[in-house]
Amino acid sequence: MSSEDENISERLPATEAEVEALKPAIAGLLHSIPLTWAEFDADKLSVLQSNALFLLTAAGMVEQRGWIRTTFANHPTCFEWRFQATGEGGYQEAFKRATAIEYQTWGDTWRSWCAGVNKDLSPFHVQVIRPQEWRLREQGELARHELSATNPQGDPTTVFDFVLKRQGYGPGYWNRRILGAGQPLSAEDKRIIEKELTAGCNLAQVSRPPVVGTGQLLEIRKIEQTAASQAVNLTNWPEGASAFADALGKSLGPMFEAMNKAGQVADAKTENSDRKPSNSPAATTDGQQAEAPTQFHSGEMVFLPDRVTFCGVDICSGARSSTRRVVLELLGKTRPDGSFLPYSGGDLEAKAKEKGANGTASQWVRDLRGHMMEALRNQANIVSGHRDVILSGGPGYRFAECVSVQFAPPSAITDITDTGDTSDVRNGDVRNVRDDLNTTRCVWILDQLASGRQLRAPDVAKEFKCHIKTAQRDLRVLKDAGKIEFVGVPRTGYYRLRIPPTVGQVVMPKGA
Repeated sequence: MSSEDENISERLPATEAEVEALKPAIAGLLHSIPLTWAEFDADKLSVLQSNALFLLTAAGMVEQRGWIRTTFANHPTCFEWRFQATGEGGYQEAFKRATAIEYQTWGDTWRSWCAGVNKDLSPFHVQVIRPQEWRLREQGELARHELSATNPQGDPTTVFDFVLKRQGYGPGYWNRRILGAGQPLSAEDKRIIEKELTAGCNLAQVSRPPVVGTGQLLEIRKIEQTAASQAVNLTNWPEGASAFADALGKSLGPMFEAMNKAGQVADAKTENSDRKPSNSPAATTDGQQAEAPTQFHSGEMVFLPDRVTFCGVDICSGARSSTRRVVLELLGKTRPDGSFLPYSGGDLEAKAKEKGANGTASQWVRDLRGHMMEALRNQANIVSGHRDVILSGGPGYRFAECVSVQFAPPSAITDITDTGDTSDVRNGDVRNVRDDLNTTRCVWILDQLASGRQLRAPDVAKEFKCHIKTAQRDLRVLKDAGKIEFVGVPRTGYYRLRIPPTVGQVVMPKGA
């Protein structure tokens, strides 16, 4: 089986009896989980329900948001972090940044643990804590419709097989697709097949591709325990931990090991620093050694109105950085499945030059790689390689998977006041009214809808004390941009987020 399937392979049923036991749990959750964010109690889920929830989330049909507490055996510091995730890759993406932060505190203790008598046991304890939230995504809503007793055309088997990676979606999936079953092979499908064959995989044993999904670290808290430490259970609570916590607990050890190896590489690069002159970056002016640099392993790039930061370091600001900004914004674009959009050299040049950039793709990428390496080293003491952030070759120029991107709204820097109805603006000056997607009102609307709230124009007008027509205009801008949609009839309906279908998350046609 492909390594990409390993995220959930242990959770998939091994026998027909297990399949039949899981089906009612899957159907029950699809019918009961709401379309908007709502709290649920993970401790009240049965073992079957917990596993079904894990598989539905991995299939991109359910999204989870909540808190996780991680502790290290007898260590006085624990961490609590809030995540949001869907899809198989969403779990990893959600906590890889949290694990990097935990490693800074627990790294030395973990290495000592691995050298001790308990090295074969896990020192990590993972607990799901309240509040926990869930919501049904668009593909989950479609799956619910397939299971509905009022839908004579519904096919529950398709839903169950997709979630459980069996039958048409199980081993041999790609062989069936090559022979013409289902939709024609896309360029991405062909890339996956080529990757599997290159890795020496037998297509007869490979299931459907994983739903990559998305994951975010929303908040992290570091808690120091003042009381004397007590021995802790080295396994998850059998009656309280969810499948998510179980999977996370198993992943912490390998992730710590990977970070330890990265740290050893950084140490090797600086092992001769004591022979450098005192004016070198590796030594202080009084002859004492400076702190050893950290090896880059992941980072967040934030696009602000006046600058771009990466790992908290300014990498693009000022009038002379316009070309860098254009290229970074293009590289930051993602596909519907959350992966970064790749560009050939010609495509990148064409799109960047449309936005006023000058030069060639190879020049831009070379400049960005060198500039980011220097900025990270000098301002954050982080050592990175030329291709750690921007990849090339294969499908083209693109950001590495370890990079996350956030586009911050201009309202975080400037306070845009309402200008009222367009009737207040002189003819010919309407384009000066800030009725685009980045106004304070539009950002607020999207935030409210993302939290599960249902909005109408009077709600926006009341919040910002603006004219009702101004609120209607903002909602229309967001609707025309495909961000939101109106549900129901004009008198009683409301706006909600519109989530476009995601590549890899669509329930395949029958017979695939």
